[in-house]
Amino acid sequence: YDPADLALAELKQPVPVAPDLVLPKPAGDDVFAAYARAFSYDRTPITDLTRDPIDTTPADWTRETVSFPAPYGRERITVHVLLPKGSRPPYQPVIYVPGGNGWQTNSSTAWVNDPTAAFVLRSGRALVLPILKGMFERSDGGPIPDTILDTIRWRDVVVACGKDISRTIDYLETRQDLALD
Repeated sequence: YDPADLALAELKQPVPVAPDLVLPKPAGDDVFAAYARAFSYDRTPITDLTRDPIDTTPADWTRETVSFPAPYGRERITVHVLLPKGSRPPYQPVIYVPGGNGWQTNSSTAWVNDPTAAFVLRSGRALVLPILKGMFERSDGGPIPDTILDTIRWRDVVVACGKDISRTIDYLETRQDLALD
């Protein structure tokens, strides 16, 4: 480095400490109960289950793709279950939901085949990838704009996603090869 470079002197300055994070006041029990009711659904047996052929091409895992009715409307939830090839059941399942990019693209192909989550499978666990309301192939046209985040419509999507995850757990409970304890 050039000792005369002024940028170097700036880089040697202490990094300012971030201010304390101010957390919102927790909701009271009555408000929390109202929120919980919004995420409730009629828990019924999984019916009308469809299965795609098992994909055994990845080196470290197999992929099972299933679909079943969502607990609302006439939609279906697609779930990819990746099982490690080098381990024996019962597998501990890890449900993985991507960040905001899941709602910004119309195809789950790259996500399902993304090797960054392979460490979960190499640990002997199952990786469960549900396609939630508004994500990937379940989007209703295009990327969800940032302007939607403070709307009733987005609230409804978030509630549906919560129900999708709960329904995915209902499905996982029907499998003998997964350890749900």
